[in-house]
Amino acid sequence: YGIIRINAVWMLSFAVKKEFFGDKLSCTIGMDDVFGTMKFHTHSQFGNQDWNYYVSNDTRRINMSISYNFGRVKAEERDVNSNDEEKERLNH
Repeated sequence: YGIIRINAVWMLSFAVKKEFFGDKLSCTIGMDDVFGTMKFHTHSQFGNQDWNYYVSNDTRRINMSISYNFGRVKAEERDVNSNDEEKERLNH
């Protein structure tokens, strides 16, 4: 970005999912930014100006999810009617 140098940023996240009761109950637990490395650092040197900018937010998160499937839901397929004459008129 011109005179601003931006250092690389990275993080490691993972999750584990386990299903119970014949795949009806699903439990997931995960963690974001395991090593706490999501830190931004930019540097600029221009003329007599030399500045560093550091940003360090709390990005470590533990996520937990539980879901239960109560049964099957059948979706109806809609019948789509097309008007070929209108399509031909629009494609002239």
